[in-house]
Amino acid sequence: MFKVSQIEESKGGVMNRDHLKHLGRKVAVAAMGMTLVIGVAGISGAAPRHHDSGRGHHLFQTEIRGVVSAVSATSITVQRSKITESTLTISPTTTVFEGSTAASAAALATGERVDIHRTESAPTVAAKIIIQVATIAGTVSAVSGNVITVTGGEGFSRTINVSSATTFSEGGAVVTLSAVIAGSKIKTQGLVDSNGTSLDAISVVIAAPKDVKGNVTALTGTSVTVLSSDNASSTFTITPTTTFFEGATAVTAAALAVGEHVDITRLTSSLTTAVKVNIEMASVAGIVSSVSGNVITITGGEGFTRTIDVSSATTFSEGGSPVTLGAVVVGLKITATGIVAADQTTLDALTVAIIAPKDVKGNVTALTSTSVTVLGANNVSTVVTITSATTFFTGTAPATAAALAVGETVDIALVSSAPTSAAKITIEVAKLTGLVTSVSGNVITITGGEGFTRTIDVSSATTYSEGGSPATLSAVIVDAKISAQGVVASDQTTLDALTITITAPSDVVGVVSAVTSTSVTVQGSPTITVLTIAPTTTFFAERTPVTAAALVVGEHVDITRLSTALTTAAKITISLVSLSGTVTSVSGSTMTIGSGHGFARTIDVSSATTYSEGGSPATLSAVVVGAKITAQGLVGADHVTLDALVVSITAPKGI
Repeated sequence: MFKVSQIEESKGGVMNRDHLKHLGRKVAVAAMGMTLVIGVAGISGAAPRHHDSGRGHHLFQTEIRGVVSAVSATSITVQRSKITESTLTISPTTTVFEGSTAASAAALATGERVDIHRTESAPTVAAKIIIQVATIAGTVSAVSGNVITVTGGEGFSRTINVSSATTFSEGGAVVTLSAVIAGSKIKTQGLVDSNGTSLDAISVVIAAPKDVKGNVTALTGTSVTVLSSDNASSTFTITPTTTFFEGATAVTAAALAVGEHVDITRLTSSLTTAVKVNIEMASVAGIVSSVSGNVITITGGEGFTRTIDVSSATTFSEGGSPVTLGAVVVGLKITATGIVAADQTTLDALTVAIIAPKDVKGNVTALTSTSVTVLGANNVSTVVTITSATTFFTGTAPATAAALAVGETVDIALVSSAPTSAAKITIEVAKLTGLVTSVSGNVITITGGEGFTRTIDVSSATTYSEGGSPATLSAVIVDAKISAQGVVASDQTTLDALTITITAPSDVVGVVSAVTSTSVTVQGSPTITVLTIAPTTTFFAERTPVTAAALVVGEHVDITRLSTALTTAAKITISLVSLSGTVTSVSGSTMTIGSGHGFARTIDVSSATTYSEGGSPATLSAVVVGAKITAQGLVGADHVTLDALVVSITAPKGI
């Protein structure tokens, strides 16, 4: 379809111009369904915007838009609507443009569509007059002298007049009218002629001709006929300079045959002549079902077969490296690229790429000394041959064929040249994690999530570690948390462990609910734990060492357990309590503070208490009525008094 983006007539008196009063309506009638789009923004008569002060000359932001109904050397009248006309003065400073190209006032003529910018200080004077240009695009159907006829969408045609002022270009380069030939696609810009139907061209841009793609239906030594996808048949001349390619490979005209799919690049100056004929490649992929001489048969999706012919010109590759036809064996997956043969069923291969066989993964369902049957995730059963060259691994550890058993999960790498044989069989390891509930001989029982138990068998081949250091089975005790890796046994419930990692026991955190000289009971969330206090158990109030006497009911503790005896406390850390408030009294080693809502709290100090004020050491004497303090320590045995270890004076009295 033609596109008329802006309407204007050619300047310089090359074409005859009549006075057209309402050209906008006439062009709409004459356009025969062609699209009209005005390209200059603005709404006639809109209010001007505010402008910066300090400038001597301001343009209105909007313009007067319409069709020139009268023009002289000093004035221009524009028909803005059916009933509205505006007459503006043309002054020596008025500038005139055809589109974005500077022109002179001589270019103005009645019938032209214009946008006129005015000045704020002189709204009746034209500051800038833009003559709108029109655009037409289409396929050249004829060139006669200075007249070009183009055909656009739906078969409509339009006449384009060129002159000595018209510029021509193709691919960014300057050309002449002679480059415009029948079949060329062009885009022209210019001014609508006074007849309202022709375009007086300012510029003509020739578009590169599109390639023609389709199947060869006829072929001679000098021509090729192509049926394109839109069912259009086109015949192109083959010249001595025509080049031929198969994909990216240069070939001769002899490679071209009926039935092939081609992409033809046409000569710009002769659109019925082929510059380049590219024979497009076909590609097929599948599993090799047979190899007989130079013929390979493959089976693809849904069981269909395809025949591939190879020749001395065919290249073969595997994993990016060159190979020969001998590397193509039954069971391999290949991708072949080439030309569809004249029978339109066989591929004449230029390249054959052997795709490395995929691993076979799944559970072992049957096993002999020479084969293993694996049931994959897609419920497909595959039988793989075990040879003397097959290697075995349990995880990353080398193993022997004896390690392979029914029920194990395996990952089998196939031999590329014999895709039904195993190159490497990796027995995948399983992992179990939980708390040890019992150890009996070589059998460890653990409890995992939701209370389920699992049995782990260990052997002389099992390795143990704790905290990154080697350990032994004796380090695995009740309540230890372990992580075991190994192979699922043939009963599919027990793990034959290869490695066992003992995880450091987690601390017991909570509030002391009972305490004796030999045990402490801690109310956690939500469990209650009773731990033994041994002679080696250490006690801390935060980071300060204390004695067992500091441990009382109600304190919040964090207990590190002994890794070799998880029911024994190795270290008990008593969390300090903090109280803040204003000192209301000081009597000997007892001070009282007022805390929030008027409640009072008693703080006992001792020779072990330390004092600070503003970050500097202080003494008890610095604690006076009215001072604000923060005390940290342990809740006293009465559960109401704080035995202070640290007192910090945060603000002196009166602040």
